Amino acid sequence: MKQQKQHKIMVKKQEENNQLFICLIYHTNVYACICMYVHVYVFVVFVVGPLVDEFEQKRLHYQQQIQSYTGTDPLQPWLEYISYTLQSNTSYNTSSMLIPLLEKCIRTFKDNEQYKYEIKYLKIWLLYADYVASPNDIYQYLSTNNIG
Repeated sequence: MKQQKQHKIMVKKQEENNQLFICLIYHTNVYACICMYVHVYVFVVFVVGPLVDEFEQKRLHYQQQIQSYTGTDPLQPWLEYISYTLQSNTSYNTSSMLIPLLEKCIRTFKDNEQYKYEIKYLKIWLLYADYVASPNDIYQYLSTNNIG
């Protein structure tokens, strides 16, 4: 059974000379301090420790899984990585993160005959088509190259 990490947020507030200091501790390895000047409405964030969030750790984990995969279905770790990216509720779940991931996956298996008619690979192409400006170009490419 996998043990869940506990996320703790501790807020420490101190008012002094028209300044409000709020110190946050998130996780066990992230420390940030926000200084707000009350009258000027300026927010400054000071990071005073390593700032690697759970999504970034997972992303690195999936990249390592892809690189070290030795099984019979090398598309599987890509599918897990894409699925995680789609399901995560973080600011990283944007087309700016997803599109490069999909493009890299597509390029990796573009010339692999094992996946030419594989529905899993076709679904990645169709997902990619949802995010590009000209999905008809993608559909044309799929048809021309007999993918799916």
